[in-house]
Amino acid sequence: MNEKTQPSDLFKMACEGDVGVLKKYVTDTSFHIDTSDTLNKTALWFAVRSGEEIAVKTLLEAGANINKRHRSMQTVLMMAVDKGNSNMTNLLIQCNAELDNVDAYGMTAAMIATQNNHIECLKLLVSHRCNLEVKDIRGKTALILAIDEGHPDCLETLIRSGASLQSIDYNGGTPLFRCILTCHSKCLKILIRSGIELNALDRQGRSAVMACINRELECLSTLILAGADVNLSDRKFRTPLIIAVKLQDFQAFSLLIQERANLDIQDYHGNTALMRATKAGLVSYLDLLLQGGANTQLRNFAGKAALDLAVLKRNDNCLNCLLFNTHNFNVNAQCNLGRTALMYACSLCDEHLIKMLIHSGSNVKLKDFEGKTALMYLVDKYDVRKKVKTTQQISSIDVCVTILLNAGADVNSCDLNGRTTLMLAAAYSDSSLDMLLTSGSNISALNAEGRNVLFYAASNQLHNHIEFLVERGGDIHLTDKNNETLLMYVIKLRPHTIVRMNKHVRTAADVKAELYFISMLETVLRCGSDIHMLDKTCTSAFMYAIKYSLDFPLLQLLLNYGADINVVNKHGHSALSLSISTSQDCESLVRFLLEHGADPNIGMYEGKSPFSLGIFYRNIAVLDLLSSHKMFKFQFEDIRYLIVYGEKDFLQRLISKGFTPAIKYSLVSDRRFSLIATSYHANAIGFLKYFLAVSYLTIHDTVKPPLNEDFSFTEKRWAQKVQREEICKLLDNFYSQPWPLSKLCFITVSSLLGYGNDRKERVMSCPLPMKLKSMLMFQEPVVKLCSSLWDSIPLYFDAASYENSSSPRPLLYYWPTGQRLAQCKNCEHCSDLCFRFL
Repeated sequence: MNEKTQPSDLFKMACEGDVGVLKKYVTDTSFHIDTSDTLNKTALWFAVRSGEEIAVKTLLEAGANINKRHRSMQTVLMMAVDKGNSNMTNLLIQCNAELDNVDAYGMTAAMIATQNNHIECLKLLVSHRCNLEVKDIRGKTALILAIDEGHPDCLETLIRSGASLQSIDYNGGTPLFRCILTCHSKCLKILIRSGIELNALDRQGRSAVMACINRELECLSTLILAGADVNLSDRKFRTPLIIAVKLQDFQAFSLLIQERANLDIQDYHGNTALMRATKAGLVSYLDLLLQGGANTQLRNFAGKAALDLAVLKRNDNCLNCLLFNTHNFNVNAQCNLGRTALMYACSLCDEHLIKMLIHSGSNVKLKDFEGKTALMYLVDKYDVRKKVKTTQQISSIDVCVTILLNAGADVNSCDLNGRTTLMLAAAYSDSSLDMLLTSGSNISALNAEGRNVLFYAASNQLHNHIEFLVERGGDIHLTDKNNETLLMYVIKLRPHTIVRMNKHVRTAADVKAELYFISMLETVLRCGSDIHMLDKTCTSAFMYAIKYSLDFPLLQLLLNYGADINVVNKHGHSALSLSISTSQDCESLVRFLLEHGADPNIGMYEGKSPFSLGIFYRNIAVLDLLSSHKMFKFQFEDIRYLIVYGEKDFLQRLISKGFTPAIKYSLVSDRRFSLIATSYHANAIGFLKYFLAVSYLTIHDTVKPPLNEDFSFTEKRWAQKVQREEICKLLDNFYSQPWPLSKLCFITVSSLLGYGNDRKERVMSCPLPMKLKSMLMFQEPVVKLCSSLWDSIPLYFDAASYENSSSPRPLLYYWPTGQRLAQCKNCEHCSDLCFRFL
């Protein structure tokens, strides 16, 4: 070969089959016989593609690689098979070409021959024992490819050569199912003759018969004739017959019935083919099923028969087919809830269905297992699906009621809860109520809770019905088993959108609900409901209004009708105490109640007065309102609660308004409940000091009183036990150095009594020793100031004297915000009866 020779020249000679020139090329030792182009094609590849057998032999004799692969991983054998060149295929096989090499798609030469229906090439390959079980990248063998492509000759050759009939591709497809899915009836017959299993299931649990539904009818017929089971069910227990109904394949459906398929097998919901056809409204399917003897009395797992399903789907044609094409049909059969088809029809308010069922003999007096009749289902607010009936359904209720009444329905039947038809009808038009009352419905009937029809009208916020029923004899004063009146019941039904003080933005629906509620409340009051009646806990309607957070205009409405604002129930609650305990933001409500005559001293819930409840809930605003009321009176427990809950500032303010109770209750006979004992047990040291001083002043008028052994010993021992060292020290030192604390208490008492023209009367009314009273009326010296610190600086206890003082540096002590005093111990110029200022 000369220097100008290129590989492309060799490829050209191989394509043209110029053997003479080709031999010169291959004998040139400087040129490699397997030289390839950019696609990895060699001279042998070009020769095979062109079908030049002599050129192929020449190249192979020269040592060309027969198994070298093209870039797509194809060999020259695959090329020959792809071209359908059986002579070339035979030549390559004779030259020991590898038969089972795979290309980039995982396909062997046998698969390529099968796919292209090159039967001669395939026979050559199988005769030399090529591997027929190799799978391509989709998991398909040569046998499955023959089925997919619809090549019966290739399929028969492969089967005779031993190809497996049990192979499965990566999607779970078996030869039988691939044959059905591709609708190749000839291939199916070959598989059947080869003895393939006809009742095998695929990965979804389907049988071959099911796979034929909605496909070629010939395949289904072939399988049935070959003995395939027509009643095999899938994982959801669906038979081919049920699948045919679902996919609406009438031809397959008819064929299955002709072949005696079981008509009454139930799926995983308990539905039969008859029920499926009824739900889908397939009348032609129903006719065939009924002619074949399908059981119309079977029920699914929800308890519904085909007749019930026809009614619920409101399908007149299916219902007519079931009623008039079936012998001995039980139209009064009841489901697992005791409901009949007529009850379902009444629940849907379908006039035509009701007429059809009554004409077929439906019993209008039958009851379900809850005791409800068809008439009750008709007038109930909700249908059997627990959905509120539509406007269209409600509009036809009157006509349907007339049909049932004419058929002999019992208007006074009651269910297990004691509800009558009239009670359920209270949610709808006056005409239905009037019709039932005219037919003899008992307006005085009570349900299991002791409530009459008025309560049901109220529950639907239909105030016009209440007026109508009261005019027809409804008892507005009736109380239920809890002794609740209609007025209380209405208040309990308050919409949640009505919130006191308008704390949230209201929508149009909220406003509408509120207006309905107000109209209902006014109607009940106007119809004469007794606002003074009490329930079994002695709670009044006004207290219900407080409990259920009615707005102020509604509370005012109740007061205008004479509601008693000061009723106390069995729990000790008054309206005032109830308002404090049920709402943290109750200041405005408490003010409203006090302004309208609520007594601040009434009510003792769990031992707590309204004031104590205010302390318990830490509501200072409420405490201010109560304590400033002219009728407010201190209770001993009020002061005790203030001590226990540590409300120091407010306690000081209260004591300043009523010192006499503080003196009285600090010295009660039972020391366990005294204010001193309460302060002690609450570890309130400041309060303990104060009440000890009060106790000292009210009993003794000497500087050093006798030691109270009983109290000091008992309390000190308990204090030591719980290791309250500060209290122990206080108890040890109080009576040994009483003067500074006593003087401080005296100044406190003086400021509490106040000043003015009636000071003397207030002083004389206090339970104090006469000497102390004289001191409080300034008849004896009170305070001596230390001359070493100040020169005659007067100390005043009232603002009037302080303002009129001629001293350049007067001092004013005003409890509790004034300056604190301590005993003077820093000099020798005065006795220990003097004070100095801190």
